Amino acid sequence: SKYYILIAVLAGAALGLNLVGWFDPFSFLYRAMTVAVYPSASVSTKAAFAWIYEKDPGIGQYKVTAASEPVYEVLRRNVLPASQPHYYASILIAGLFLAIVLLNLYRARFWCRYICPLGALLGVIGKNPLVRLKRVETKCNDCKLCVMHCQGGADPQVADGWKPSECFYCWNCRASCPHHGIKFSIGPAKEGKK
Repeated sequence: SKYYILIAVLAGAALGLNLVGWFDPFSFLYRAMTVAVYPSASVSTKAAFAWIYEKDPGIGQYKVTAASEPVYEVLRRNVLPASQPHYYASILIAGLFLAIVLLNLYRARFWCRYICPLGALLGVIGKNPLVRLKRVETKCNDCKLCVMHCQGGADPQVADGWKPSECFYCWNCRASCPHHGIKFSIGPAKEGKK
């Protein structure tokens, strides 16, 4: 859970360890792109153009190399590296990156919901917000469209069970409700309700 990761990150910071960079999504994305994705794309591009050059395929008298070689020359001068370094951790980083992307298919915004310590910190701070969700019981027919469009897993359909710590305030739940059964209001939480 992201709250345990937040505790570990804060404990590491107190002990002088910089663990934030391991779980920062922008840092992780940059690391994955530079160590795994860009090198793979570079090697694949060079291999594809080398194959075209060696096979020299064509359609009638027209050769593909007549078009591919100028394109490759532009890529070689401006995009592709002169020599592509390889790192031992590339496969590990690529595997983690692929796993995170695939986990988003399982649960939307998987990183934000379950891993990100910043999301946990924002959740702790936003536990008792001034802007609160209210479900209008008489208008709700329990279609769960609000749940399908909820990006944070805030459970907008549960009466008095909405999780403000997980809410991104995207208002997708409100927009997706065909009966206008969800409203947002400003004010502190009522006593006895979380």
